[in-house]
Amino acid sequence: MPSRKEIAKFFLDPVLPAAKQYEGLRAYFVEECSARKIALRLGYTLSSFQTLVRNFKANLKEGRKPEFFISHRPGPKTTPKKDLVRMEAITLRKQNYSIYDIQALLKTKGHIISHTAISEILREEGFARLPKRTEAEVRQVSISRPNTPEVTDVRCLNLSSGRKVSTEYGGLFLFLPILSELGLGEIVAASKYQGTTMIPAVSAILSHLVLKLIDKERQSHINDLNFDEGVGLFAGVNVLPKSTAISSYSYRTTRSMNLCFLEKLIHRIHTDILLDAKVFNLDFHPVPHRGEESVLERHWIPSKGKTFKSVLTFFAQDSDTRILCYSNAQVYKRSQSEEVLKFVEFWKRIKGCYPTHLLFDSKLTTYQNLSRLNQRGIYFITIRKRGVNLLKQALSKPKVAWQECRIDTPKRRFQKVKFIDTPITIKNYEGKIRQLILKDLGRESPTFMLTNDIKSSARNIITLYSQRARIENSIGENVNFFHLDCLSSDLALNVDFDVTTTVLASLLYRMLASKLSGFESCGPKLLFRKFILSKATVMVTQEAIKVYFSKRSHNPIVKAAVLDKTAPPITWLGNRRTFLIYP
Repeated sequence: MPSRKEIAKFFLDPVLPAAKQYEGLRAYFVEECSARKIALRLGYTLSSFQTLVRNFKANLKEGRKPEFFISHRPGPKTTPKKDLVRMEAITLRKQNYSIYDIQALLKTKGHIISHTAISEILREEGFARLPKRTEAEVRQVSISRPNTPEVTDVRCLNLSSGRKVSTEYGGLFLFLPILSELGLGEIVAASKYQGTTMIPAVSAILSHLVLKLIDKERQSHINDLNFDEGVGLFAGVNVLPKSTAISSYSYRTTRSMNLCFLEKLIHRIHTDILLDAKVFNLDFHPVPHRGEESVLERHWIPSKGKTFKSVLTFFAQDSDTRILCYSNAQVYKRSQSEEVLKFVEFWKRIKGCYPTHLLFDSKLTTYQNLSRLNQRGIYFITIRKRGVNLLKQALSKPKVAWQECRIDTPKRRFQKVKFIDTPITIKNYEGKIRQLILKDLGRESPTFMLTNDIKSSARNIITLYSQRARIENSIGENVNFFHLDCLSSDLALNVDFDVTTTVLASLLYRMLASKLSGFESCGPKLLFRKFILSKATVMVTQEAIKVYFSKRSHNPIVKAAVLDKTAPPITWLGNRRTFLIYP
C-alpha cells in the first residue's frame, strides 16, 4: 500500500501534458509562485511556460476556456444500425460500389440507412474515396439512375421538318412574335454580348429570360427544365444550359453591354408604345444580400426596418404605360445622386429630347442636381425632407393661409387636400423654387413638395405626383414574380445583368397584356397562370414553328389577339415564322 506522500507525487509531479499545464497555471495564478520556479519543477523552459501563460490569458479574453479535464459524453456507446450493415457495406465497397449504390442495394434488403452513416462506416474501416469510374464500370452496377441530360449545343438543335416536341410551358411561345418584332437577335448582336459555338449570345440571353418569364426563383432551378425540349427550342438550342453555365454567363457581361441593350430595346418601342412618354417615375431599390461575407455597402431596407448589406438598383418607369425604361445595378452611395442625370441623358440619346416631368422622393438626388434639371428645362416634382423647424413653421400657419382642392384619383381615400403654395429659396439651388405644404393626406405631419413647374395648378401637381406609386407597385411585381430580391451574386456587375433581363421580362408581359382584351392592366403573375402555364405540342416545318395548344378556357382571348399575324421570322430558329394554333 503506497504511503500518502507517494500518492501526493501523482498530483505534484504530473505526467500527462494537460495535467502539467493545469498544475503550472494553478500554481502561477492561485499560489502566485514565480514562473521560473514552476518551470523548473514541471520541466518547462522559462520561455515556453511564459508562452503558456500568455496563450491562456488570450483564450480567456476571447471567451475560449481550455478543457483540462475530459468530460464523458452520455449516451449509447454502440451503433446497432450501422453495425448491422457494416460487413455488407464493406463487401459492396470492395466491389467498387459508390455510397449511393450501397445505400440503394441495402434498401432493397430492408435496411434503411443514410448515406452519411455509410460514409462513416467506410471511413472507420479505412476505405479511401472511390476513384472516378469509367462508363463501363458504371454500367456494370445494376442500380436505377437519373437520366443524364444532353449537353447544350446549338449544333445539335434538330429543326428537321416534321419534328414534334411537347412542353409544360407552351405559353412561352406567345412571346416569340413579340421578341421577333423587337428584333432581339439584332439588339443582342449590337450590344456585343458574348457567345460560344455551343451557346450563342442570343440563346444565352433567352435562357436567362426563360427563368424570369416562368416564375423561377433561382438560377439553379433551370435544371428543372433539362429535359423540356420545347423550352430549349424557344431559346434556340437543343436543351437549356445547366445551372453552372447560366450562372457564370453574367461574369462575361459589362455595364456598357447592358446599357447598350437597354438603349436599343427602348429605341425599338419608343416610336410605338412610348411615343407619348413624358412623365417618368424614378426610384431606388436595394436588393439585400443574405450571406455572411461581402464587400457590399449597407442600405436601408424599408420592409425590414433596418440597414442590410445590399446592391442598390435604380429604375425609371414611364408613368402612363408602366413600362420600365431604364435600370442600373451599379449604384454606389458616393454617386447615387447622379443617377437622375444619367437617366435624362440616356433618354435624350434615344428620343432626342429630355423628359418633360420627373417624379421622385426626397432621397433620390440633391438640391444641386435639382438645379441642373431646371437648367435643362426638365420639370420635377419631389418631396422635401421635413425638419423640426419646417414643421413648426407649417403648424404655426393660420387657417386662412390654407387653400383646399379635391384630388379625383380613383379609389383615393383622402381626396380633400389642404395646401399652402409659396415660392422659396433653398441652399445649392439657383433661383426660386415652388413649395407646396400639404396636409390631410392621411399623415400626422404635413408633407412638403418641391417643384420647378410654376405654370401648373397645385391640384394638377398633387394629382401628377400621386402617380409615383406606380413604380413602387412595379418594383413590387419585380420582387414577387421576377424574384428581383433573389440576389444572383454579391457583385454589382452580375446583378446588373440580372436586372436588365428583369426589365426585358417586365416589358414582354406589359406588351402581351396590352394585346389581350380585358387583361390590359393585369400583372405578370395572373398572366402566367392564365396563359403561359399551358401545355402545348410544337411542330417544326420547313418554314414555320407551329404551336398546338391544349384546350383551355382563356384560349379564345389569345386567339382573338392574333399575336402571330404580322410577326417577322425568328432569326435564331432558321428564319421560321411562328403560328399559334388553338383547338
